[in-house]
Amino acid sequence: MTLFSQNDNAQPGHAPTPSGRRARWRARGVVLVSLAALFALAFTAIPVPFALEQPGPWWNTLGNQSVFEDCSPDPTEEGTEPLIEISGTKTYPTSGALDLLTVCLQGTPEYMPNWFDVIQAYLSPSQSVIPFEYVYPKDQTQEERDESNAAEMVDSQGESVAAAMTYLGYTLETTAVVVSTSAGMPADGVLLPDDIVIALNDVPVSSIDELRSALQDAGSVNPVDITVIRDGAALVTTLTPVSDDGTTLIGLVGQTEYKYPFEVTISLNDVGGPSAGLMFALGIVDKVTPGEMTGGKNFAGTGTIDAAGNVSPIGGIRQKLYSALAAQAPYFLAPLDNCDEVVGNVPQGLQVFAVATMTEAVTAVSTVASGNAAAISELPTCR
Repeated sequence: MTLFSQNDNAQPGHAPTPSGRRARWRARGVVLVSLAALFALAFTAIPVPFALEQPGPWWNTLGNQSVFEDCSPDPTEEGTEPLIEISGTKTYPTSGALDLLTVCLQGTPEYMPNWFDVIQAYLSPSQSVIPFEYVYPKDQTQEERDESNAAEMVDSQGESVAAAMTYLGYTLETTAVVVSTSAGMPADGVLLPDDIVIALNDVPVSSIDELRSALQDAGSVNPVDITVIRDGAALVTTLTPVSDDGTTLIGLVGQTEYKYPFEVTISLNDVGGPSAGLMFALGIVDKVTPGEMTGGKNFAGTGTIDAAGNVSPIGGIRQKLYSALAAQAPYFLAPLDNCDEVVGNVPQGLQVFAVATMTEAVTAVSTVASGNAAAISELPTCR
């Protein structure tokens, strides 16, 4: 007879030793840790509806269209085609760089990232995690999103050329051109692509903004007469606008086209969105004005721009700050209205200047190029 309960590991007639108990608990701990690791591994592999923003490729608007693979911020080869090509006016040598920056978006409804990717991005200062509903509206297909981004890039290029021309002192003629119409809307089948809208109810129209303003003034109660130039002939069509949350609509997708004093061709493939406008405009101005605006220094920047030279905020600026580092640009031009996202997120080795207009952007680049420390210290920054 013994005074202790027997167990499988103890010899009959002997109590279990402390070392035996420790061995059993150690074995159980190993099993629990292994199960937890397997559970964590399985959990992190579950796809989740988030998109990940990270630094993307960059291009020097004074140089050629380099080749990048996937989301790599480093080029795999130098291109041979100029990013900006100008004809019909005198151009001048340039140096340094005026880099446009991009954000790479990973994750689609068809190919979702997993929890491991999301956690890793959340902990990275150069990445952001965005719920799908903010990136991929449910009523829009991937093809429609790609088309929209491409259209924004085309519009951005047109506005950037106009901004550069305006800065250079040219007065531009403009026209409001129909790109497409929305199915089921009043303009569908009435207005056609390439129609030039010249009047609404006898109110002259020469830009898409003027057309929108004239529509708002007309309202959605009565039919409106729209005069267009189609195949070289004037044509008056009548339709009745609709109202959506107080906005008068006819379902027209259009763009303002400009008549330029010289030709500018911008070649940039597989990039969408409007945020390269500022850097396009700076590249054009540098190419057609004497002297080297950058003084041989490397600048990067971002921001939309309109024909009047107003610089507006963009998305993904935190990622673009890190993309500037990959481009080896120590100076960064940020839209003034993005400063709240810039403060606290500037990586070491980068100096950021805040700009709100084309003139301010040219001034910032020229001042830094001069090397005048006192003047540089007076430039607006994000604080």
